[in-house]
Amino acid sequence: MLLKALLVSALLCALVSTANAHMAAWSKGMYCMKGRGGENNMNNNLPVNPMIDLTQKDWWFQHYQGCDKEPPPVGDYLELPAGGSFTVEIATNRAFTTFGHNKKFNGYFGGPQELEYTPWGCVSYPNLHTPNQTLAPGTVFAISYQNSIDKVTPENLVVFTVRYKTPWQRVTSYDVPNDLPPCPPGGCTCAWGWIPMGCGQPNMYMQGHKCIVTGSTSTKKLAVAKPPVYCENDRSKCVKGAKQMIFYFQKDGNNVFNVPKMPTDLIIDYRDVKLNLKLLNKYFEVNALDEILVRRRHEFKTRTEHLQKRKEALYEREIMFKERIIGYEMYIKELSMKRDRSLRRIDDEKNLIKNKQIEINLLNQEIQQIQDENKRLENIILQYQPHLNLLTQIVDQTDRFQSIDEMIEKFDMLYASYQDILTTIKNSNEELNDVQRQLVLTIEKKNNKLSLMNNRIRELQQNFIDIQQHIDKIQTEINNYQQTSIEHLTEISTIKIAIESMFDLVKRYSHRCRKKDLNLDKYSYMNDNQRLFIKLKQIDTFLSDLIYYVDYVHNKQNKISSNKHSINNDNLKITKKINLNLITDSTNDTNQWRGPCQIDRQQTLIATIDKHPQQPYISYKVRGEDDILYTIQMINIDKSNISQPHHSVSPNRSSISTISNNKGRKSSTFRTSISKLRRRSIDIQLRSLTTQSPRTSFKLTNEQYNNEKIPFSESDFIH
Repeated sequence: MLLKALLVSALLCALVSTANAHMAAWSKGMYCMKGRGGENNMNNNLPVNPMIDLTQKDWWFQHYQGCDKEPPPVGDYLELPAGGSFTVEIATNRAFTTFGHNKKFNGYFGGPQELEYTPWGCVSYPNLHTPNQTLAPGTVFAISYQNSIDKVTPENLVVFTVRYKTPWQRVTSYDVPNDLPPCPPGGCTCAWGWIPMGCGQPNMYMQGHKCIVTGSTSTKKLAVAKPPVYCENDRSKCVKGAKQMIFYFQKDGNNVFNVPKMPTDLIIDYRDVKLNLKLLNKYFEVNALDEILVRRRHEFKTRTEHLQKRKEALYEREIMFKERIIGYEMYIKELSMKRDRSLRRIDDEKNLIKNKQIEINLLNQEIQQIQDENKRLENIILQYQPHLNLLTQIVDQTDRFQSIDEMIEKFDMLYASYQDILTTIKNSNEELNDVQRQLVLTIEKKNNKLSLMNNRIRELQQNFIDIQQHIDKIQTEINNYQQTSIEHLTEISTIKIAIESMFDLVKRYSHRCRKKDLNLDKYSYMNDNQRLFIKLKQIDTFLSDLIYYVDYVHNKQNKISSNKHSINNDNLKITKKINLNLITDSTNDTNQWRGPCQIDRQQTLIATIDKHPQQPYISYKVRGEDDILYTIQMINIDKSNISQPHHSVSPNRSSISTISNNKGRKSSTFRTSISKLRRRSIDIQLRSLTTQSPRTSFKLTNEQYNNEKIPFSESDFIH
């Protein structure tokens, strides 16, 4: 514990010396991280030193303190993902970053976490040259597509990203343009820099990084960088396109002059850094095979993009159909509710009609009663008619009564009673007629209403039938869509299987330097489509390698075939195209193709052809997958027996003998047909002559045939 306390105290005392330290961007690809002279200084603050009043030779990438001669370890780069962002740590000392020895010093600020200020309000500890984050002047990253720092110039060092309101916090991210092209072999050279906005001595920062662009397929190239121009008050004066970093406050090499205030990155217009990439219309002539491979690769990529778009369109159609189905379901529910309401209304109307029918029946009964009463009254009148006749007779026989006045009075009384009865009958008849008229009107209204209700019911039933037919049609469309989706998914699955197969083949035949790129474990955070895209990129890289490989093989075979001591001294040219799994090692071949990876590979396609001028066959050696050297012998048909033109390729047919590893010596003969391809190469395709072994591939034995032992005869060939 005491030792640990002493070490911590010593570190804190060492950090006190950086109280006035400035800032640098720390990454694994930076120059001068460990210090100078091969040391590994965990308390290194050499890259943070500002520069002022120096010559361009001295301030260029901090040459005056030797930082340009201290590159990062081989393979360590500041990775710039195209279309993404990268992160660096802006700190005053290595100890305050994750590259230090103790992570407890990794805080929000790249230095002490308690800021100290000058009397006029500037942050002095650590020296950020600003009173607060809002007024921080901004920092930039520039890139040069030179893999050596000695080849970088202000004209090829182009600003590609800016982060305003920095430097302030330790962890800072910068955006990368989508079309930033990939770096050449050996990576690019990047620079981080900024100009303070007051708050201290005027100076400049420029720090080197070894960087590499990842995930880019762009073919664009950077334009020549131009010096920036102060344009805070007049944006029309701003430089358009590629711009240089700000070089100022030095003896020479400055690119900003006579500005009214500090030419910080905030004042210089770097907002169009994404427009710095300029497409150069430069085309390259490729041979026929290159064009085929490039066209096939482009067609494959276009088809994949088309399938991806179709998949997205199908997904959008699926969502649209689902929304339409939901809408139709809601519409059907609404119609069902309306139908239920209509049925309830129909039931209510039917009940009302029944009630009215009952009322009509009651009224009919009342009418019948009134008619019966009228008949009764008529019967009464008929009953009184004899009495009236009798009274008439009585009047005629006036002598039988005491006085005429009494008879008249009685007659008047009888007549009044008769009139009352007639009036009552008349009133009853009128009331009956009124009731009948009202009843007829009511019945007509109810009949009309019932007819309307029946028509409405028929319309609703027809609408319901139409809706049901529409639902059936939609269901048919849904079934068709599902079938189409299944077919598209099957097609996509087939394409994925093809891509996986191609990727396995690429992993098998790729150069050793490509093997680490084919490990997809580092892409575990991606989804299936993104991983599939990565595999397509690897397949694309393999096809590019194959183009260059065929060039190399072609050149080497031409060199072999041009030997003056050719077979039978007839200048016979034999070229062969061998599969990639027949590659053998050759430590004596110093002029062979190295591949795009530029590593020390000692591989060649084919061993030296053994010439047997006295024998009618030739032989050459290849190394198989089991690391055994095999011998292939090919017959050389006598030209006197073949009607072929001079200088023709011979033989047209050949046989290869193989022997199994069993104790019993078994041999099988394969016939090869040699067909001319483009680029003057020959493809050897094997077909078994026996029906028992219909294989299309084979492994040769490692037995060396002598001149007397030919494993086949001329009768095995077909001319």
